[in-house]
Amino acid sequence: MRKILFMTVFCALTTTFPVQHANAQRNENKPLTSNNVLEIKSMYETTDNVLNYKNFEVQAFEAGDYYVNFWLQPTRYANGKFTTFKVYVNGTLSGSVKPTVGNWQSASVEAKPVLQLKNGINTISIATNAPEVPNVESVKISRNMMATRFQSAGFNSYLRKAVSSDGTPDVSMAEMTESDSRDAAGIKYFTHVPLKYSFYRTFSFTKGQEIFITSTSRIAHKIDMVYYGKQILFPANSPQEGLFPTIPIGDMKPRLFYTPATSEEMQGLNWGHLSEKALNNPNNQIATLKVTIPKTGMYLIKLRSAGNGVLSVADLNVNGNYFYENAPIYFSNCECEIPADGHEYATMTNCNTPGTDDPMLFIEGKAAGNVVGFNDDGPRSKLNQYNLSNRDSYISQKYFVKTKGIHVSNYSSFKPESKCNILARVRSDANVSAFLAPAQAKQNGTTDVSKIERDSQLSITPYPVNLMSDITISSGRKISKMEVYDMSGVKLSSVKVNALSATLSLSSLNIKNGGVYAFSVTYENGMETKKIFVK
Repeated sequence: MRKILFMTVFCALTTTFPVQHANAQRNENKPLTSNNVLEIKSMYETTDNVLNYKNFEVQAFEAGDYYVNFWLQPTRYANGKFTTFKVYVNGTLSGSVKPTVGNWQSASVEAKPVLQLKNGINTISIATNAPEVPNVESVKISRNMMATRFQSAGFNSYLRKAVSSDGTPDVSMAEMTESDSRDAAGIKYFTHVPLKYSFYRTFSFTKGQEIFITSTSRIAHKIDMVYYGKQILFPANSPQEGLFPTIPIGDMKPRLFYTPATSEEMQGLNWGHLSEKALNNPNNQIATLKVTIPKTGMYLIKLRSAGNGVLSVADLNVNGNYFYENAPIYFSNCECEIPADGHEYATMTNCNTPGTDDPMLFIEGKAAGNVVGFNDDGPRSKLNQYNLSNRDSYISQKYFVKTKGIHVSNYSSFKPESKCNILARVRSDANVSAFLAPAQAKQNGTTDVSKIERDSQLSITPYPVNLMSDITISSGRKISKMEVYDMSGVKLSSVKVNALSATLSLSSLNIKNGGVYAFSVTYENGMETKKIFVK
């Protein structure tokens, strides 16, 4: 997707989220007590072309029975029944989850809500019939049944607000700000962007398959659909040890094993349709989308409001077989034209609450307004370079049509509301020494910069950075000096350090406003840069 930097087999993308799941606790040196929730060591999705699996690896420090609860959203079928989720433990079918209501919920294994785990690493797989991909956001496993239950108050409160909304933009949009750099590159920075959950689902469709999607809502809204890659055939119930690397995450976001869509595919295989007033009921808006699948693979279907900052609910019907009712929808958009000039441009998010916020990032093309770039992850090197959270999103690609906007949505329905910042229109050829004046970059040598950044030990804390904060810059090698640049490449300050670390106030560095700044650190054998977002 852009270069679609989504999740794939290579570790650069899949190891960027080592955030511990809420209520999970590390206890690697002794057996877990009865109140502990097991830590999720990794998560990934696979398929055998009959079932689609979501696999969780957990480490148990003693064998025995463990309670389990999943935070999931079932599909309602045409016969009125809901998704049956099959649950496997280390390749053996151990039970099923059979919800009786729709929407997001905490659900346990039917009849006997325990799974028998062995001492050591266990793989727990939850599966649905293709083309459904298990919509399971999180899991809790513990000896204590009460410790595994998800409290749904956050989602239920959000849903009530969506149901009762009168369709007017919420006040949070008024807090969003936009700033531009002064150089020709035209870097744009948006702050306090609302980050809210809006309905989405993923399906595995087959080439030639006819897909017909309809949605209904009280408000004007839009259906988006985009191809983002092809799953690797790998049945969860016949694992091949060592075939895939262990993925140390823990934040419960899916790490998909698939061949990601190319930038060309992402920008070509996308569809969308705005709603219109229903002929038989002018109080309702209906959107329809008919697609003949051009390529076997994974497709994202999402709903959003047409109006910026508008929260509401919608119903979705996929092929007359898959139904979703009262799904919250929202739109958090920043107008931004990225040129189609042959250059590669990066766009990225900056979480307000690292370790909790989880943004999905979308780029809209100017011609039809369809999604031409999508990601909810980023390569570790880029997240580190820009001092971003492990859950931030990063997209970098050449655009074949100009863009008209960037919007974000919250991956999490469990914690559906927050805010983030967005940095956009960053030329890729400026990424190694971004925001540095060209002469300065040439003087210090970009070769040394590249080498050092690959082996970077540079750290800037705390994160996120507030305007009134003191910051500590530290490294595993002696820092000779540090220089600070704004988005336009203007040097704001220069400080001699001659130490492994230094603690400084932002005011002493001539940083007076929120925005993005580059810290250029010089060592005896070269230099490197790291970007920080100041709120």
